[in-house]
Amino acid sequence: MQFKSFEIEENTRAKKFLERITGCNFPYVAARILTMNHLKKLTSCILTYYMLCILLAFGRTASSIKIRPEACTNAIGDKGTCMFVWQCIKNDGVQLGPCVDRFLVGACCALPSLEDNLIPGSSSLNSSSSDNSSKNRLPPVKVTLPPVVMTTRPVVMTTRPPVTMETRPVTTGAVFGGSLSSSSLVAQAATLQQQHVVQASTPQGVVMTTNRPVPNSDFYECGIPAQFPKSKVVGGTHSSFGEWPWQVSVRRSSFFGFASTHRCGGAILSENWIATAAHCVDDLLKSQIRIRVGEYDFSTIQEPAPFQERGVERKLVHPRYNFFTYEHDLALVKLDSPIVLQAHVKPICLPNKDETFVGLNATVTGWGRLSEGGTLPSKLQQVRVPIISNEKCQKMFQKAGRQESIPEIFLCAGYEAGGRDSCQGDSGGPLQAKREDGRWFLAGIISWGIGCAEPNMPGVCTRISKFTNWIQQNIS
Repeated sequence: MQFKSFEIEENTRAKKFLERITGCNFPYVAARILTMNHLKKLTSCILTYYMLCILLAFGRTASSIKIRPEACTNAIGDKGTCMFVWQCIKNDGVQLGPCVDRFLVGACCALPSLEDNLIPGSSSLNSSSSDNSSKNRLPPVKVTLPPVVMTTRPVVMTTRPPVTMETRPVTTGAVFGGSLSSSSLVAQAATLQQQHVVQASTPQGVVMTTNRPVPNSDFYECGIPAQFPKSKVVGGTHSSFGEWPWQVSVRRSSFFGFASTHRCGGAILSENWIATAAHCVDDLLKSQIRIRVGEYDFSTIQEPAPFQERGVERKLVHPRYNFFTYEHDLALVKLDSPIVLQAHVKPICLPNKDETFVGLNATVTGWGRLSEGGTLPSKLQQVRVPIISNEKCQKMFQKAGRQESIPEIFLCAGYEAGGRDSCQGDSGGPLQAKREDGRWFLAGIISWGIGCAEPNMPGVCTRISKFTNWIQQNIS
C-alpha cells in the first residue's frame, strides 16, 4: 500500500533542525511517494521532536519556579521567611509552619541568624547598587574626646577582729548522662564555679571573698521536665506539651527528603546525641534517618513552641546487637548539627552502673499504637508501669506458656493482669524512672514484647545501667 507523499524540501532549515535535534534522517524529497515504513519512521521522528520541545519548555518553566522570600509568621506569632522546605533544611532553619506564595506551598522558616534570614541568591542588593553606595559614601568623621583623668582613692583598712567567710563549691546539679565530660555534658554549658579568695595583708588577716558567678542562663539540667500549662500507649493517657522534653521521634525520610514519617521513639542524651533501639535504625542508611525533638502532636503545628528536626552524622549500633534475640538492642545517633536546648527540649539523665530501679513505677512514652493492630495517635502518650525483677519477668512469661530467656541486660516492666504496656511504634523510646531528688533517669530503651498489654507478658527493655560505660565512651 502506498500513501500520498509529504512535501519536505531537501535543504530546508526545518529539516536540518529536525535532523540535528532528533538524530533522524529525512531523505524524502518533494513529490516522493512514501511507503508504510517511511511513514512510520517519519511519525516516530516527529513525535520525538515534539517530546523534546515539551521537555525543554518544562525545564525552563521549572527552573523559573521560585518562592519569593517574604516575611511570614505562624499561628503563635513566630517570624520567619517563606521558602521551600529543602531550602529551610539546607540552611539549618526551624520550620514554623506552612506558607503560600501564589500557587506554591513552602515552609515558614526561622533561620539561625538575622543575616541568614534571606535565601542565598535572593538578596535585593546587587553589585551595581553596592558600587554606587560606596562611591557616594561620606568621608569618615574623626571625633576627638577630651582626655579622661583617672583619680584613685586611698584604700583604708579597718582593724577589726579576723573574719572568716565560709565558702562552698557551687555545683550545677546532675549532669547529662551521669557525670559525662565533653560536649555531651554540662561541662561545656556550666562548669563547677570556683570562688576566688583574696586575702588582705593586714595585721588582723581579714579574709575577703568575691561574689558567686551567675550560671549560664542557656544551661538546662538533665531530667527536669518543663513547667507548661497542663491541658495511648496501651491503657495510657495523653501527656502534656513539654512534659517529657527528652522524647524523640526517630523518623524515616520520604519524598526525596522533603518529608519524614515516624518510625520509633528515642531519648535525648545531649545537644548532639540521642539513644534509641538498634532495630530502629540498623536497616537504614544515615541519609534515611531524621531526628525530631520538641514534638508533641503530629497533627498540628499550632503548639506553644516549634519542634526541631535534624539529619544524622553518625549511626552507632551496639557491636553485639543480635537481630534474632534483641540482645544489646541499643544504638546511638549523632546529629548533623546540635539541637537548641529549650524548655521543651532537654536531655534525660543516665543511671549509675549499679542501679536496677526494681520496684519503682516507671513511665513509658511514645506515639505507638493504642492497641495491638489498632490506631496510631497523633499526640504523645504516657503510661505508668512497675519495673519488675528479671526472675519475676521470666516466671510471668512461663505462666503465659512462653519460654523466654531474660538476661541481665534486659529490664522488664508491666502488670501480671496486663492492660497497660508499650506497643508497635513505641520501640526505641524511653522507660523513665524518677529519683527522690525529682530527676528522671533513663532506666531502659523499649525493645520488644509479645503482643500488647497481654496478661503475664510484660514489656522488655534494654537495661541502660548495663550500658552506661559504653554510652559515655562513645559520646564523650
